[in-house]
Amino acid sequence: MLWRKEVQVNVLSVSAGHIDCWVNNHLIQPFRVTGFYGNPETSLRIFSWELLRRLASSCKSPWVCLGDFNELFSERESNGVRRRPMYQMENFRKSLEDFGLSDIGFEGFPFTWCRKDGNGNVLWERLDRVVVNTEFRILWHQTKVHHLNSVVSDHKPVLLTLNAQNSNDAGSSARKCRFQFEKMWLKEEGFEDVVRSAWEHNGAEDVFGSVRTQLKMSLELLQCINPSKQQSQRKEFIERKIDDLLEKQEIMWQQRSRVEWLKEGDKNTSYFHERAKERTKTNFIAGVYNSKGKWCTDRRLVTKNFSCYFQSLFATTGGHNIEVITDKVSPKVPDQMKHFLIKPYNKNEVEVALKQMPPSKAPGIDGMKCEKPEQDLDSSHP
Repeated sequence: MLWRKEVQVNVLSVSAGHIDCWVNNHLIQPFRVTGFYGNPETSLRIFSWELLRRLASSCKSPWVCLGDFNELFSERESNGVRRRPMYQMENFRKSLEDFGLSDIGFEGFPFTWCRKDGNGNVLWERLDRVVVNTEFRILWHQTKVHHLNSVVSDHKPVLLTLNAQNSNDAGSSARKCRFQFEKMWLKEEGFEDVVRSAWEHNGAEDVFGSVRTQLKMSLELLQCINPSKQQSQRKEFIERKIDDLLEKQEIMWQQRSRVEWLKEGDKNTSYFHERAKERTKTNFIAGVYNSKGKWCTDRRLVTKNFSCYFQSLFATTGGHNIEVITDKVSPKVPDQMKHFLIKPYNKNEVEVALKQMPPSKAPGIDGMKCEKPEQDLDSSHP
């Protein structure tokens, strides 16, 4: 294991199958790193998982474990030349799950190790990977893993980049995010007055501010308060404010996680945060192929390619005298149903529809939620 002189590394333990250390740098928050090597003998690999279990049991901080695990998650991580027993891969997946570790994916070639068998067939497998715990995901949620090329080893190097900038951001301006209603705003005093004023004046400024910024400032203020009687009231006020902000933060991450079955108030912030980050990672588009088959990663080109694709998909070509075709198509909707569908809706129907929706869903493109449909609809719509 090598590291630069400006980085402090404290080696905690070493064996033939691992190097466990603590990484510290004045620019980043300290975290734990473990270089791991799974036993190449299948019958002895259970001892490798036992070693990983012991390492996991002593870790309550951000932790990343990376290396050659000598095992696969599934058959998709092999080119199929050699098949592995399903129970063997299942044991590996279950072990990582029990230890609170999860694979963070990769970019690049899908396999990291190759070898030729006696018949000349080339075997490719993904034996090298990076797994992290929830604390690490929360701290470094933009981490990326790249499979690099090598000409001197049968293993491809694995590059881990902390908080990597999205390739879509290169050379382009920051994306303007659409308005999203925050469920935590319901906790704010004067919330309905702000909403009513925004509708009357066709827009509003940021009234409630950033919870994360307020929480950070409040925690810093709490650290600066002297433990004296004169400061006790101020200390209690800040502590109450921090409790209120923590509650709002939990509501914020619950809304982003899209978890409906688990309600806020049970201190599930870490779980909500993890689910929200998983959704962000799943929905992230690294790039697209354009109409000429070229891979594009610039955000502006990605947006342009999406727009051009759907414009061409739904465009009409050669649609002259279309009535000749439509006149021959018999309608499938009866007149009675047609009149029912096009008749004007009333306030009671809107209220029934809102009460049937999950509280954190958005009924329209304006981003407003139907969080409290049981309230007077006059305050939830202009």
